[in-house]
Amino acid sequence: MNFFLRRKGDVSVSYIIAVVVAVLAVVIGLMSVGLLKTPILLAKYLPDFKTEAPEGTSIVGVNLKTNELRYFTGERWRTIKDSNDFFVLDKYEFVPNDLKREIEDFYFDTLRKPVRLSIDINHWRMGGAHLDNRNIAIFFKTKEGFISSGLEEFYSIDYFDNPKFVSSVIVSRESHIYTPHFSDLEIQRKPIVNDATTWRDSILQGNKCEKFFYFSGLKENKQISDNKYTVRKVDNYLFVDLGKPVISGKDEKWANDDCFGVENYADDGARDVAKFSIHVAFYDSTVGRRIAFIYTPGKGWASSDSSYTTGILLWKKTVQKYEFPASYSFIDGLYTIISKGHKEISSFEAGYSESGEGSTSLLKIDKIGADYIKELDKILYDILDKYNLHVISNEEQT
Repeated sequence: MNFFLRRKGDVSVSYIIAVVVAVLAVVIGLMSVGLLKTPILLAKYLPDFKTEAPEGTSIVGVNLKTNELRYFTGERWRTIKDSNDFFVLDKYEFVPNDLKREIEDFYFDTLRKPVRLSIDINHWRMGGAHLDNRNIAIFFKTKEGFISSGLEEFYSIDYFDNPKFVSSVIVSRESHIYTPHFSDLEIQRKPIVNDATTWRDSILQGNKCEKFFYFSGLKENKQISDNKYTVRKVDNYLFVDLGKPVISGKDEKWANDDCFGVENYADDGARDVAKFSIHVAFYDSTVGRRIAFIYTPGKGWASSDSSYTTGILLWKKTVQKYEFPASYSFIDGLYTIISKGHKEISSFEAGYSESGEGSTSLLKIDKIGADYIKELDKILYDILDKYNLHVISNEEQT
């Protein structure tokens, strides 16, 4: 923090205190030997750190973690107590409660451009962000026309950039017995968090939509100041340097509606995935046999082996545990297979097919782990990620 904030010519409060202590020691020494008869009230000549700060100090800001207004001495931050009376900071004067409120309002209430952010996460998933009080609200969902988890999921990001799951809403009933939370995987991969926080902080100093901060209650040399400033954020401090106002005539980037320079993603939903089937095959170690299924969007599940009926191997010994209705969604069917056979499944693989015969690999796993529920969301995501990439590639070729 000190490296970024200390300025040339700053006077450390510790040096001031050291000088005061030294002078006080000399005075007490002179009085003790009788050379100074009249006590000197030094306190009246010392700065009142409750109502004024040392000369040379001009950096002031809010600690977002403690919600305190503070000034920077060149070495450390010192608290300015809440007050409705004027506080003196070098040649500047302001009411602490008013300045704290206006700095916070600038950061949390300023309109961002665009007002809402729509983010293209990848070829089949999208998200978005908007300001929600002091946080960023983020949503995740599957683009129209793709196999979906059926959920729109919501996270909140605080001003320390920490994401937290908030809730989810069912937007479609494609799956009934299992609903994966794909956002848990996407939030860990960070791009959407980085995009959202960059958008939120775009109004700060040096960023794409830099906005000027004006405090109507500021006095400089006892006169009302009309200076404008840029606001910085370092760690949990949001601050301005009153000694460095915006140069007269400088253009404000925020005045340009397109200042952020990123076009919001718009999902057209024009996709046809019905002709692409997904093959799922695995080796069941208890019977020493490879078992295979095929899922076709719009039609459902079926056996990809002539010795099967829908989801049921004719040999009862092997199959009954894998039985499920043909009408199951892709997600529900795969959940059923893995949840019932995770202890025995090995050499699991999935692929896609356009003709119904043959398969191009999407995913291969040597073994399904014991904690299969944690693995299942990732398995589903990886299969659908590669499958949907093929859907997009095929669209681009046609």
